[in-house]
Amino acid sequence: MSIPAADYRHYHQVRIGALPTWVRTGRGSTVDKSCRACAELAETPAHVVQMCLRTHGGRVLRHDAVVELLAARLRNKGWIVEKEHLYQLDSEALKPDLVAVRPEGACVIIDAQVVSAAQGLRGAFRAKVRKYERADLLEAVGARHLVNPEAVEVVACTISWRGVWCCSSVEEQRDSRASKVESYPEDKAMALLRSCSGRGAQ
Repeated sequence: MSIPAADYRHYHQVRIGALPTWVRTGRGSTVDKSCRACAELAETPAHVVQMCLRTHGGRVLRHDAVVELLAARLRNKGWIVEKEHLYQLDSEALKPDLVAVRPEGACVIIDAQVVSAAQGLRGAFRAKVRKYERADLLEAVGARHLVNPEAVEVVACTISWRGVWCCSSVEEQRDSRASKVESYPEDKAMALLRSCSGRGAQ
């Protein structure tokens, strides 16, 4: 994929926190550093990219682009992909971004999120997994796709706003399964997400 030089430069500005925000350009001065768009908070890169109302539409497009990337990669690897199906449960309705199924019976629920560094990638990953790893949803997904609910796994595609992908380590997953304190995706589900991202995980 060809990336225009101007966009490439902006990508690196985001990655290293060098966007020309008021907080960055106004260092050492008494100029008002409130956001030029919403005037509610200091205009930092994190605020502009993750919080400001003016960039909300861009955040939606960014999320959808990540989901579409994963869906395309999964289809290329032979998975049948369902996007944003609404599962009506007894207490609420849940709409995972993707449910990927293999003919041999493997099934993975995938939900994407782009989070701030302050939130913590691993913490955000675990919270998202807990949201979808519930018996009623796993049973509903299993019934819809004709797979054993015990074979349905949950993966949270968690990325920082600077573009860092997060995956729980295999060792952490093994420890959690042994202690049975918290539940995490199986190793093969994490390997699937890692292969789809094409990026290193942290």
